[in-house]
Amino acid sequence: MMHNQGVAATFYAPIGGVLFSIEVTTVYFAVRNYWRGFFAACCGATVWRLLGFWIKNDESISALFKTNFSTDYPFDPIELLAFSFIGATCGLAGAAYIKFHREIVQFFRRHKRISGFLQQK
Repeated sequence: MMHNQGVAATFYAPIGGVLFSIEVTTVYFAVRNYWRGFFAACCGATVWRLLGFWIKNDESISALFKTNFSTDYPFDPIELLAFSFIGATCGLAGAAYIKFHREIVQFFRRHKRISGFLQQK
């Protein structure tokens, strides 16, 4: 799981680090450990970003195409509020999708005739 935190901290991408871990170690680790890895990756990316801000070494990664965005603060509170809203909305949408999919599966399990019709070639 150490490569997970390394990818997350280096590129400020905790989700990318977890997905990389799943891709590389699918055979070897239990899925329940990935939540722990995701939390560690988020902590690593945040600390890495804050250390760059506190040490005044903002260029930990050199950009191919530089922009003129403000780097006075590592996180803008308005952005964090917007990202929190987007995260909560997408989380609820994902939960609704899973619930809807489960209802469809349960429907087909209860109605064998429809299920048999759909399985015909």
